Amino acid sequence: MVLDQDTGQIFSCQLVPAGQAREVPRPPPEQAPEASPPSQRTAYSPGLVDENTLGLRDDRAHYLAKIEQAQRLITDGESYEICLTNLARRGFAGSGLEAFEQMRAVSPVPYATYLKLGASKS
Repeated sequence: MVLDQDTGQIFSCQLVPAGQAREVPRPPPEQAPEASPPSQRTAYSPGLVDENTLGLRDDRAHYLAKIEQAQRLITDGESYEICLTNLARRGFAGSGLEAFEQMRAVSPVPYATYLKLGASKS
């Protein structure tokens, strides 16, 4: 996934052989008993998320410090490329399957899979 921070758009990057259409496998409805009927689901609209609603692993100051450290490592020749990430958590009132379906609707990647392993709260 690529986030354009200027526009707030999220793009799915996929490698697909020339001439081949993207495949978006979806489980048949009978394999998704926990899903709410579409009429009961809250509409999902992708876009910017208020930072105050997220539980971020690294706050702004810590993330900026990581960027400075990465720049030093590159300048020192320790690396030519560094990918920084930040873990973000956000509450969701639906089931795990509903969250997966919403993410798939926005970013349909070819090999995404929903696994429900054991008991869970959602």
